[in-house]
Amino acid sequence: MAILTGPLAFTGKIGDISAYQIKGTNKVVIRKKGGVSGKRIKTAPEYERTRQNNSEFKGCTMLTAAIRDAVYPVTHLGDGGFTGHLNAFAKKLQLLCDTNNRGQRNIHLSRHRHMLAGFNFNGEHLFDQVVRNPVTMELQRDTSSARITIPRLTPGLNLRLPWEQPHYRFIVSLGLAGDVQYTGQAYKLLCESCAEYTETPWEHVDNDSPETAIDLQLNEPITPTANLLLCVAIEMGTPDRFGKIVAVKKTGAAKIVAVF
Repeated sequence: MAILTGPLAFTGKIGDISAYQIKGTNKVVIRKKGGVSGKRIKTAPEYERTRQNNSEFKGCTMLTAAIRDAVYPVTHLGDGGFTGHLNAFAKKLQLLCDTNNRGQRNIHLSRHRHMLAGFNFNGEHLFDQVVRNPVTMELQRDTSSARITIPRLTPGLNLRLPWEQPHYRFIVSLGLAGDVQYTGQAYKLLCESCAEYTETPWEHVDNDSPETAIDLQLNEPITPTANLLLCVAIEMGTPDRFGKIVAVKKTGAAKIVAVF
């Protein structure tokens, strides 16, 4: 792999050479087509470890997709690398499995929920650096519900907004994501993901935000391998041509505050 810079930088294909831009950066990577055929990787004995790694990676991406679906109301505030960090997190959980052989290890988020709590979707703007006072939570797993209370906030005091947009609001979401288990033939997600969310009214950046309590509840049945993810986010908005305030993508901060 090489990185293109200067006036010769391009994206696309030229013969066996392809160039593409890394999401979230201005770097252009250049690669040459080649390598071992897919058929050989699937059948040759010397690629058994590769097949095991590929199988387990599918399980990791399955959990990442489930988490993304459970937190979709706030993913638009994430940076370009947050999905990769979730894949790495899923791999950590997979390595903790002590029951299955390599290539078949399960991913039990339900046994390590605390490890995902505190995850920030944007590495540059952490939620706790923007909202300086902590939110409080009441979690009820048996009813698939949660209450989150956002404290009274004063811009410049306990609310630090590094963006230029004139309005802000909060998003609170509650979602469901299941464990991933190897069934003997392939990996399987043990429950379908879903999410509910609420948005607060827009506030001007010069105005205080009052203490706000938000209740959320899911109607999905809860099993031992189902995991509830509670998120809180702040996003910025600006008036459009008709004077309606619209959210500005990737301008804000979001965090998974609890997994239960």
